[in-house]
Amino acid sequence: MDPQALYRTLEGTFNIDNNVRQQAEAQLKQAESHPGYLGIIFQAACADQVNADIRLAAALRFKNRLRNEDCDEDWKSPVQKDEEVVVRKALGAVIMAPSKVRSVLLEELRRILTYDSLSWEGLVTEVMQGLNMHKITGALSVLRVLCKRFEYKPEGEDAPLDNVVNKCFPLLIQMFQYINGLPNIAPEIAFMQKLLCKIYWSATNMRIPPLFFSNAQHFAQWLDCFLQVLKQPVQETDALSPHWKVKKWIGHILNRLLSKYGNPRGLKKHEQQLGQAFIDAYAMKFLEGWMTLCSWYRAKQYVSPQPLALALNYMDTAMDFKPTYEIVRGNLDVLMFEVLFPMLCFTEADAEMWQDNPQEYIRKLYDPIGDLYNPRLSASNLLLKLSYPTKIFHAKDCLNRFLVFITNQLNKYQADAQKDFQAKDGCLFAIGSLRRRLRLNDEYKDHMEPLIQAHVIPEFQNPNGFLRAKACWVCSQYSKVDWKNPETLLAIVKGLLALMNDPELPVRVQAGTSLKDFVKIRKTKEVVQPLLEQMVGSLFKLMNEIDNDSIIETLEYIIEKFGENLANAALSLCRMLCEHFVKTSPNLPDPSAEDADDVPANLGDEEEESALAAAACLRALCTLIAAVHEHEELYPQMEQYFVPLFQLLMTQNKSEYLDEALELISRLTYFSKKISPQMWPVAFATMDQAYREWAPDYLPQMLAPLDNFISRDPETFCRGSHNGVRYIQMVYNMMETCLSDEDMENDFQVCPKLMDSILQNTKDYPAEVNEYVPRMFDLIMRTMQQHSGMGAGFKILCMNVIACGLFYNAQLTIQYLAERQILAPVFKMWFDMIPNMTRYYDKKLAVIGLTAILQAMNTHGTAWMPATFFNAEQMKLISGIIVKLVLECHADSKRMDEEDDDDDDEEEESDDDDDDLDDDDLDDDDDDDFVDAGGKDGFKFSAEDGGESLNKLIKEAREVNFGDKFNFNDDDDDLDEEDYECIIVELEESLIFRDVMAEMGSKHQELWNTVMGSLTPDTKQKLEAAVKYAEEKKEQKEAEEKAKQNDVRMDVQVDARVPAHGYPAPLVGFSPPPPPPQLRLLSFQGTVDIQHVKASYSSVWDEGPVQWWA
Repeated sequence: MDPQALYRTLEGTFNIDNNVRQQAEAQLKQAESHPGYLGIIFQAACADQVNADIRLAAALRFKNRLRNEDCDEDWKSPVQKDEEVVVRKALGAVIMAPSKVRSVLLEELRRILTYDSLSWEGLVTEVMQGLNMHKITGALSVLRVLCKRFEYKPEGEDAPLDNVVNKCFPLLIQMFQYINGLPNIAPEIAFMQKLLCKIYWSATNMRIPPLFFSNAQHFAQWLDCFLQVLKQPVQETDALSPHWKVKKWIGHILNRLLSKYGNPRGLKKHEQQLGQAFIDAYAMKFLEGWMTLCSWYRAKQYVSPQPLALALNYMDTAMDFKPTYEIVRGNLDVLMFEVLFPMLCFTEADAEMWQDNPQEYIRKLYDPIGDLYNPRLSASNLLLKLSYPTKIFHAKDCLNRFLVFITNQLNKYQADAQKDFQAKDGCLFAIGSLRRRLRLNDEYKDHMEPLIQAHVIPEFQNPNGFLRAKACWVCSQYSKVDWKNPETLLAIVKGLLALMNDPELPVRVQAGTSLKDFVKIRKTKEVVQPLLEQMVGSLFKLMNEIDNDSIIETLEYIIEKFGENLANAALSLCRMLCEHFVKTSPNLPDPSAEDADDVPANLGDEEEESALAAAACLRALCTLIAAVHEHEELYPQMEQYFVPLFQLLMTQNKSEYLDEALELISRLTYFSKKISPQMWPVAFATMDQAYREWAPDYLPQMLAPLDNFISRDPETFCRGSHNGVRYIQMVYNMMETCLSDEDMENDFQVCPKLMDSILQNTKDYPAEVNEYVPRMFDLIMRTMQQHSGMGAGFKILCMNVIACGLFYNAQLTIQYLAERQILAPVFKMWFDMIPNMTRYYDKKLAVIGLTAILQAMNTHGTAWMPATFFNAEQMKLISGIIVKLVLECHADSKRMDEEDDDDDDEEEESDDDDDDLDDDDLDDDDDDDFVDAGGKDGFKFSAEDGGESLNKLIKEAREVNFGDKFNFNDDDDDLDEEDYECIIVELEESLIFRDVMAEMGSKHQELWNTVMGSLTPDTKQKLEAAVKYAEEKKEQKEAEEKAKQNDVRMDVQVDARVPAHGYPAPLVGFSPPPPPPQLRLLSFQGTVDIQHVKASYSSVWDEGPVQWWA
């Protein structure tokens, strides 16, 4: 491509003639596909002889071309090999480029250096030449990009950075010293200072370079320059001024130095000397420099918020070291009363934003990112640090001294005719910020309710909106105080409700967000309940005024707490939340659209607020679905709003809400009595489409809704289809895709869980499902062979699939294993895994799967069974393992039932307990870890228990030589023990085993004698106890079901997040087992009449359980 022709074409894009301009744009579009285009366009941007406007246009096109590429770890720039020489030559020209062109190219230079194979070492030489040619700003900018490439590289991967430091830093420090010596620092010079600081930050982010250890004076020279700049007064009143920006970067550098090197004893040996030198010679000097900056603020001079916040953060860290703390201690009163307290007060800038742009005021108030440079938050954190002495050298009276000051300010406010409203705001902010110290401290906690009565509640009527809002906030901080006077609590709740209709928007928002802290308290229930309609109406009014997720969280709390009272309004709530989501959710660019690259991927502040509010709407809808679970008639009516919502959610331009969308589908399919036909194409089929097209890593999140569809409506799942593809085929395709992709290995566990769900719920549809059973087994066996390094947890899940296959159809499963010649290896693996099973679900499933073999033998005889494996001795071993697992399951069941009873008792008091603690009062280290006593040792029976014979059976089963077709390691990959629901769990394994053995006693008396004769009296007694306990549980369930049918209210807490199969899933539901007297036995033929079984074996049943086991 002719460069001159390209330059003329670029010039044509500026022509005032529309036809000429369009023709030039078309030619450039066509030129993009020509070889060498990118190199020439980059060369044009860097060419000195080219017009500045053309250079800028070329730079923008170069940037846009690179931005069209996917930027990830495998990203390769479209620079072709024959262009590399051109680009290498042009890279150095960035230094010489005009500032506008350079600013465009620098970011793309970073992308090339980060992801491409282009050589970058030559840039160091270009930088040095630029510095010598007085192209200082350009050279420093390029050097910053080069150092930033290694900013987060761990030690060992940043060796090239050491060469850059060794070559450039000696010259840079000379430049820094020269600039600091100038009498007047112009903005352009201050910009160079800022670049020098940013280069130092990037080069030292992960570690101090070797140059600083070998030349301690060099390190000291940099620190001297930082100190000199820090102490330089600034006359600028613009926070964006380079003079303030350089102080901000120095603040970042110094805070990291103090936090990392403040305690030399915690450093590596080669770093200790440098750390000690910093503490001894510089830490206190920098603290004095920051205190000087605070003195400017104290003297009412302008100080940029960013360096001011960083100054306080430095002081916060300095509290941990005695030398620096002693400096602060000598100035505590001045610091607390004349520096920190004024920062807590409402300012003129706050008042201006409150008046002119209340939406922006609210956004900044709830913006967590803005807290990084928020002096008010830094001041409150430092006050909290001072009030909580943790070191022996800390002053113990800081909190009391500060509270005396606050008390005097409050009394002065009440006494003065001309009230200082800003000081009162600062007092309230201080009280709210110190809640963790005051509310739980025995010395102060009893005084908090009188303080709120006297100094906070009256401000609900203050003429200044900011004080009304601050009073709401303070009340929310102390919502969990042990309120002695119910009238105080009543006054607060009524005050908040009234302020939700305040004329000023920030007050209404703060009142609405504060209300949620009182909704959770049991003592306010009687106050809130009659006002629910008014409260919900005010919240929706607020939601229409501003996109704020905290407002929707309040609504979510109300729905969760008072869902039963809102049943009549549930449809209206559902409609309004769906409408609000559609209104607030921003659209992401659709990658399939031609103009997708023209849409910015990053959301702005307003769009981000709207996105958070939209996500909160979906969470509130999930809460609403669970809250009205006792009114199942509402769910079909809600679908008129959910169907269009799902159609919108399950598209790629709403992909950021996919987690919430899947949980919403999970809850609706879980609580609905029946899944409507329209939900299958709208929710199920769209999940399949999303997985195939743009969400392949969301299969774990899809497990719960898929499981609910399968279990709630197995007939449609087996027989239904969408666009010619059967639903069961969709799920099979998902599993096949997942297990065939090595990159999805972390999601492999989802597939056996889905197979469990299919096999457990589709026994009644063999014509549709039988063809998929061998195919699912093939997937599992292939995966186990190809990924033999998978741990024990995955192995157990695979064995669960075999157990579910036996439950579905024992003959079909055994036939498959025999035909593939893996019958013996699979059973060996299964027996090997039994001692590793710690979960109740896995043991129970093993019992039911193995018992299915015995039941199939009772039903169909033994002719179909491979004689080489299923002989009398093997049946004895299998029966012994079943007995062992039945007793294990009985013990686990009793333990879990007792834990559930304890949880119910604790739940009754949970609201009162919550009144005592906030989330931030809890120590993360106090979480209780569940320790299971299972494993190989926990599986053994003692001789006293009469378990020697069973232990011997297990040992024999594990030692049988079944072959080595599947050889897995036993890496620790345990599965979590969690609550779950499914058909298998609803069955009582001990009763099933009893029934199967009763039938065996009639049809296979010799085998029955062999099995039962090997049991000791103690084991038989334990089996009797297990059966009795299971019968009692069954009777209790039947009584509860009968009570429900008679419309007797059962006080049962429904957990909307009960996972199935013990899997960590958001929500899963399974169909209950058939009601008595029909009991589903482990045979593919369906059910057996229990009364018929009793009549056939009347001698066994009439003699009672003791004689039966004998």
